[in-house]
Amino acid sequence: MILLYYFAHKDKTDKFVGLQLPGHPMIENDLTNIFDGDITFDLHLLTAGNHPYPEQYEKDVRTGNKKIRFIDGKPVCFNTRLGRDIRFVLLHFQGRNKRIMKDVYLMTNDA
Repeated sequence: MILLYYFAHKDKTDKFVGLQLPGHPMIENDLTNIFDGDITFDLHLLTAGNHPYPEQYEKDVRTGNKKIRFIDGKPVCFNTRLGRDIRFVLLHFQGRNKRIMKDVYLMTNDA
């Protein structure tokens, strides 16, 4: 994830300053922004949004994760702020969510 951060921000330093942390200025090319009004990158499944909008995605009440569905084999989640589905370019299975990667992969075959 740190490598992705450096790539996105073309940061050549060896000092990691963190990803869009509270109290830090907004980064214009933050990967959790919604691009072209349609797609985004997942910060991690357990968060319901990104830093400007921390509660913008529908959550699964059982798991506490974003309520991911697949449309045409692509992951989407309902964005409550915009009132429509947003497609995820990637899903971040951080920590405890690594154990559900196979289950989510198998969901793509059910679409």
